[in-house]
Amino acid sequence: MARSGTISICTSQALLDELLDVLNRPKFVVRITTIVNLTVEELVADYAALAEIIDVPTVERVVPDDPDDDQVIACAVEAEASYIVSGDKDLLNLSSYRNISILKAVQFVVLLSPDE
Repeated sequence: MARSGTISICTSQALLDELLDVLNRPKFVVRITTIVNLTVEELVADYAALAEIIDVPTVERVVPDDPDDDQVIACAVEAEASYIVSGDKDLLNLSSYRNISILKAVQFVVLLSPDE
C-alpha cells in the first residue's frame, strides 16, 4: 500500500534503530534472509525509503508497561497520524491516543478494504 501511495508510513530514527536491533536477533535473521532474500540492513533501508522520517523532539511517558513504545506514540503524534498499526500488546491495550487509533495490521487492512 505504501509503494502504491495508498497509505503513508511515518517513522523516526529511534524506531528505525530499534527495528534494526530487533531484526538482527538470530531468530529473525535466518527468516529474513531466506524469505525476502535481503540482509536485515537492506530490508530496513527499503522500509526507510518508503517512509517519511519524522523528527521527534520530545517523547512523553504514555505507555505504562513499555517505555520503548512511547517512541511510537511520539512519532505518530508528531506526524499527525490517523493510525498506529502494530502487533505490540502494550500499544494495542491503549486502543487509541489523542484521536490516533491503534490497530492490528489485519484490522487496518480490513478498514481500508472496499466493501464487498
